[in-house]
Amino acid sequence: MIGVSPAGLITFLSRGYGGRASDKAIFEQKAKINALIAKARVHIERVNQKIKVFKILNSTVDWSLVGILDHIMLVVCAICNLSSPILSDEEF
Repeated sequence: MIGVSPAGLITFLSRGYGGRASDKAIFEQKAKINALIAKARVHIERVNQKIKVFKILNSTVDWSLVGILDHIMLVVCAICNLSSPILSDEEF
């Protein structure tokens, strides 16, 4: 789960969700929390697009990297925060 500020900065990154669970099951557990921020979905999708650019996340992750996947995500999100903002200055 990734939290994004109104300005488009990644402000929260949860630890990886372990075990065998579908996206639907994970979403249903967090649906009540996310209902209040549904209108901010555009920001979330834009940030997700920035994260998906990284090649390491575009394919199946090798088992040898599973132990450090939380660290990989932290670095990717930090780089996204340092890149150009998803909104222009006029949007604020």
